[in-house]
Amino acid sequence: MNRHPSEAELALLAGGECGPLKRFFLNRHLRRCGDCRDTVASFGELRTALREHVPSEVNSPELDWNRMAAEMKANIRVGLAAGECVGDFPATRVRGWKPQWAIGAAGVLLMAGAGVFLHGLLPHENPGVVQYAVAESTNAGVQVRTDSGSSMTLLNHGDSAADQTVTSQGGIRASYVDGSTGTVTITSVYVE
Repeated sequence: MNRHPSEAELALLAGGECGPLKRFFLNRHLRRCGDCRDTVASFGELRTALREHVPSEVNSPELDWNRMAAEMKANIRVGLAAGECVGDFPATRVRGWKPQWAIGAAGVLLMAGAGVFLHGLLPHENPGVVQYAVAESTNAGVQVRTDSGSSMTLLNHGDSAADQTVTSQGGIRASYVDGSTGTVTITSVYVE
């Protein structure tokens, strides 16, 4: 240990009540520090003197600690019941300045100011964002085209389009029938 242990730690060591790891470090420190060794020795002597002056019935193994604990709990319950009998008195309300309100208002103003400041730093037009997309059904399949000129087509492997449905939310559904095998292919595309 680089520092001297506290008196509480030394008292626990003198009483044998500290953990094994702490005991190891404290004993290592005591080998080098005579002042702390003297403090531990004085705590040990004090514990011995206390044992001599405490009545023998407290130290006796016949003392029923469970009964004493039950009596103490009963006394606490009696005290709580007596406190309820007295009744509650309304607390007087003190009006005055409340720092919580000031701190809350300052926090809200800080957040609003940060929002305005950060909003000005955001780019207003992002060139990588698609402004609009068009979904259409052709004889080749269902195609989606964007304003940047890119497109994607889900190809049809059938002979003819059997059914085409378009929704106002930007979705298109096309069914294609293969004449040689009778296989039906359904393609659905939704644009968000």
